[in-house]
Amino acid sequence: MSENNKSSLIVIDTNIFEHLLYEPKNIVLGNWQAKTEEKHINRLLKFLQKQDYRLCLDQGKRIKNEYKHRLNSRISQSDDERDEIQILRYWLLFNDHHYVDTEINLPLDKALKTIILNDDNQPETTDCIFVHTAALSLCDLVTNDSDYTLSDDQKKRGDSKRNRSDKNKRKRRQKHSKLKSDAPNLPSRIERIKEEIRINLDHEATDILTSLQAHEIYLYRS
Repeated sequence: MSENNKSSLIVIDTNIFEHLLYEPKNIVLGNWQAKTEEKHINRLLKFLQKQDYRLCLDQGKRIKNEYKHRLNSRISQSDDERDEIQILRYWLLFNDHHYVDTEINLPLDKALKTIILNDDNQPETTDCIFVHTAALSLCDLVTNDSDYTLSDDQKKRGDSKRNRSDKNKRKRRQKHSKLKSDAPNLPSRIERIKEEIRINLDHEATDILTSLQAHEIYLYRS
């Protein structure tokens, strides 16, 4: 797990905060009789808060703007005092955010960008920004968005985000099928991303974790 520089910084994908309020993704862990029952994302973020972890954001404020766009309406109602809302308010409004010193220039990291987006010619997206911010900060990225980081087999998140021609979609499917048939033992997509971080950004410190993985690692292996 983390050493030195990673000890106080973390990159948290927007979907983690959204899943605070989404029960299927924020499952209850613990023992009811021992009164240790709690939703796992709540517990994880409380732990990180207690340990003085800081949200790491990009200099261009792309992550901060996505937080604002997707989460502002959830925390703006002053009469909503749910535990999850209080946690959101802390991490988004009161947490002392850290901004990476290096400006992210995605065209210079083509190999990493290609793996994340599965497309050479698309403009930068917040998906790339999250991965790059974590890598440049030598800290972990916590995400539940398996479509773009954790699975090679699921439908790519980009397909639903961008209007591409049927021809391009067919080409991508054919290319993906050929890759799978030619190299059935390819590493998982998450491992390929981490390998590109090692090669292109020259370090091995960054890990990409689901909220459940992060919950287990940070709470029980710290």
